Amino acid sequence: MAWFNKNGPPRNGLKWKSDEILQLLEEVSYKSITDIAKIHERTPNSITAKLNSLAADYFFNDNKSIDEIVELVGLPKSAVDAAIQKRILENKEANKTKDKEPKAKDKEPKVNAKKVEPDAETESEDPMAEILEILKDIQFMMRKMLDNKPKKLKTPSPVISM
Repeated sequence: MAWFNKNGPPRNGLKWKSDEILQLLEEVSYKSITDIAKIHERTPNSITAKLNSLAADYFFNDNKSIDEIVELVGLPKSAVDAAIQKRILENKEANKTKDKEPKAKDKEPKVNAKKVEPDAETESEDPMAEILEILKDIQFMMRKMLDNKPKKLKTPSPVISM
């Protein structure tokens, strides 16, 4: 069971469901952030944070233009630009920490190969986050394969004289 702040909204801090995201994107065109927060039982800051996250996702994952993103998420252009810049910095920081981590053989990612039938729990997970986790695992495994690849030494071809 999830822990809730006794003064906070009931859904505050919980993962966003895909249908909730679609509803959010529809509502931004005609409702205030405060009204949307009440409907979704979240704080206004969490609504804005989700819209910023979606803006960055649209830019990096869907190759949407800034103007298209402004239309989709209902944020001003300056907020969309800031969300994109924040994601760039987060990615740079994440790459710096990955480079500093020791490369240990026991640090292989856990890959869940079994198929899970959708139910109430799995439907509540963010499918984009799940895909990103899988891609990170694939990227990690590819880097490990490249690091462990034996280096080929160039040997001169034998010279045959006649």
